Amino acid sequence: MGTRKSVVMAMLAFMLLSFGSIAMAEDYKAVTVGNYDNVTVMEFTGNYDTPTIDNPYDAIPRQVIAREFYKIHKDDYDFLVIFSNFDFQMPQTNINGKVYTAGGFYQNVKNDTAGIGADILNNSFLYGSNGRLQGTIDMGYVNKKVLDSLDPGFVDTMTVLSHELLHRWSAYVKFKKWDGSVSKDLLGADDAHWSFLLDSQGSMQYGNPWLDNGNGTFTSLAGQR
Repeated sequence: MGTRKSVVMAMLAFMLLSFGSIAMAEDYKAVTVGNYDNVTVMEFTGNYDTPTIDNPYDAIPRQVIAREFYKIHKDDYDFLVIFSNFDFQMPQTNINGKVYTAGGFYQNVKNDTAGIGADILNNSFLYGSNGRLQGTIDMGYVNKKVLDSLDPGFVDTMTVLSHELLHRWSAYVKFKKWDGSVSKDLLGADDAHWSFLLDSQGSMQYGNPWLDNGNGTFTSLAGQR
């Protein structure tokens, strides 16, 4: 796991994670190997697979990594972005009978924003932060991502990063129906993305831009999925 501080803003720390020997679930360990310019390389030992996004144990490896990170870095970051130099199981979700494997995923650490449909919480202390850290973002196996900003494929990498970053604030909004019941009709996969039927203008959190055909029908235009 390496870390590269953003030259644009001090809100992101990018890390590269290497893999040590396999250990039991309780034996997670992250060790700093060295610092190279603006990169800190760490070796992680333990099971890093994350087949679902709702298992609280999935947060433990990220907590171990973050605590090691803060041993040599100030608490100046809102998000820690992790790349690995090994492949692992990313979360999967079922959408309309089709299984999708995530290109990245967001681990919520702190939310102090009311009214967005997400619970108020602050678990930053478990990650070694005194309240600054908002979340971690796993980008997966680095060899599956384009990191050259001059390569057209870099757009896909930045789209994944932007999508996961947006999970800090969306998409969780529900609404109260006329009968007083609370509806999730605006939401889609995992109750954390917009519904396919929502006119989201093609949000990075999915949904669609819908064209009113003027005859009582609508056409779905190309969106993010």
